Amino acid sequence: MRAQTLGSAFRRGVFGVLAACALAGAAAFSSATPARAATLMVVGDVNAAPAANLPLYLNLLGSSRDVLFSRAKTSVGSIWLEYQKQSGVTVTQSAAPLTAALLATTDMLVIAPTFDTAMDYTAAELAAVKNFVFGGGKILMVAEAQASAVLANYNAVLQSLGTTIRYTGSRYPDIEKVPAPKPSAYSTGLGPFSLAKYDTLSGGRTIIQASRGPAVVYEKLGGIAPIPLPAGLPLAGTGLLALGWFARRRRRSGDFDGGPGQGR
Repeated sequence: MRAQTLGSAFRRGVFGVLAACALAGAAAFSSATPARAATLMVVGDVNAAPAANLPLYLNLLGSSRDVLFSRAKTSVGSIWLEYQKQSGVTVTQSAAPLTAALLATTDMLVIAPTFDTAMDYTAAELAAVKNFVFGGGKILMVAEAQASAVLANYNAVLQSLGTTIRYTGSRYPDIEKVPAPKPSAYSTGLGPFSLAKYDTLSGGRTIIQASRGPAVVYEKLGGIAPIPLPAGLPLAGTGLLALGWFARRRRRSGDFDGGPGQGR
């Protein structure tokens, strides 16, 4: 009788452990801890930083405290100066290659090439920037061009970062004032937005919709999609639970572990 009791306890323990493992495995595979979401904002006008437009860039800055202007400030010097005025914010400019070590001390990266000038980032630099973005870093890209080769360069950079935002290839010589931005977390306190010639953009979410198309857009990056369950894992978990249920039923009816139903 003691041996039968021990055998029954052993089987119950095995069933319990296997079922728990199956459920734990299913839970682990069904979800993943997402990386912190990051924001990439693209502005298709290198002159889009007069005083009235600055709230847009301050909203993007948010709680960031370490801002890096890569290569040069160029025509976004007014953004540089505005960020320097903010208490507790450190703003630096560096022509050094973008590396993981450099970006580790950065909350926000500003990329602003001179008008109609291609970016010269290497594949290694762009990989470091992508990791920076998917780790929660922000990027502000202010770039404008009319040469198709330069626009293709901008799009190649955007593609490498994993965003859907692209330059459409159309640039308009219009000087206009967009009456109001589209509602977003970056539109607070922003009134009429001035543009002085601009490239139109696609993808992402539009903030500034000019008469010819989107001129300022953004996209949230960095989330990790849930990992799908491997084939058969849910069925394995269900099968183990069902086996445990049948075992309990048999014990209750006396047909398990040497009970009366087995004639022992």
